[in-house]
Amino acid sequence: KGFEKLNHEREAAGLPLFANPRNAAAGSLKHLNPKVAAKRPLGMIFYGTGAVEGADVDLHSKIFPLFKKLGLPTHENWWSADAIDQILNAIGDLDEVRRNFPYETDGAVIKVDAFKQREQLGFTTKSPRWAIAYKYAAERVETKLLDIKVQVGRTGILTPVAVLEPVLVSGSTVSRATLHNEDEIKRKDIRIGDTVVIEKAGEVIPAVVEVVPSKRPRNATPFDFLRHIHGKCPVCGGEVRRDPQFVAWRCENLRCPAQATRRLEFLGARSALGTVL
Repeated sequence: KGFEKLNHEREAAGLPLFANPRNAAAGSLKHLNPKVAAKRPLGMIFYGTGAVEGADVDLHSKIFPLFKKLGLPTHENWWSADAIDQILNAIGDLDEVRRNFPYETDGAVIKVDAFKQREQLGFTTKSPRWAIAYKYAAERVETKLLDIKVQVGRTGILTPVAVLEPVLVSGSTVSRATLHNEDEIKRKDIRIGDTVVIEKAGEVIPAVVEVVPSKRPRNATPFDFLRHIHGKCPVCGGEVRRDPQFVAWRCENLRCPAQATRRLEFLGARSALGTVL
């Protein structure tokens, strides 16, 4: 509800809308002006701890009643299990109720309850050995493929993008999805006018999963990548060539405006020039 309220306010102010709650929350917290974050309807759900002092807590399951006692918002849907079948049942139970939560979820996390056992298990270089995530299948919906646009990247690679009839997927409206490359389009036999199934890969990036053959228009023809771009770069009109080592077509013109724009964006990114500054 907070996300919807925020987007209504931005729409009324003539500002671009946020794509999804995750991006809106992350962008708010990273904003250089804390007053902006303070005005946004952010919420928080407590589910774990950092350093603990002055509280006798030796099990994770004891944290939830402690949060309630302290007046901190937490969630009710957690289960204790001591066998694999109980864990799988809990994962199924959570999947039944999670769609009614006031926030988005994409999986369940299974954790060792005892903190002493967690200390013994330790960590890998990337994650704890005492916790593991179970990802639910991404939501899939059908929509119509209206067109295929071809974008030019900073290295000249031409990437096809599906232009879709807008549809709600995993909490946000999707009107475009990646098609990856020419071979992927051929493998899935994707044609303009098709009804396609889309999902958000990792609940974030929209992608076309498959075509619904029974709903294909009679006049839909196989997609010809080179003919679609009229044998030239769709931005600068320069020569294009299919890279023999990869599956991508590439614009050969180093002065292509689209490449220059993407290179400038890359230079100014946080991981490039932004790091130096």
